[in-house]
Amino acid sequence: MDAREHALTVAVAAILAVGAGSSVALARTSPLSGGEVIADPGQAVTLVAGQTARLSTKDFTVRCVHLAGDPSGAVTVQLSEPGRGERTTSVLRTTGSTTYGGETVELLGVSGGRITVRLG
Repeated sequence: MDAREHALTVAVAAILAVGAGSSVALARTSPLSGGEVIADPGQAVTLVAGQTARLSTKDFTVRCVHLAGDPSGAVTVQLSEPGRGERTTSVLRTTGSTTYGGETVELLGVSGGRITVRLG
């Protein structure tokens, strides 16, 4: 992702967060990590398929692997602790949560090819 695409992605995320009237905070992104989102515990972040969020306080990531195009709203996420070389895949439907490595990932919503999750 080049710098222009990155800036556009951040701007769109900000507009969606403000426009929706939600409490979704704009997450920090690292320009060196291909748009990886860095989230504080309890923070909600919005991801597209293939994008990863990293918890700021722990070696823990969640990657949006697949969004189903059906009404079930099924989302496949990959949870990992990269430093330990461990990972698992979980399917969340519409809303729900899963726990891995002592961290909870809660699916808050699916809209327009994006998912919103809360980490920690």
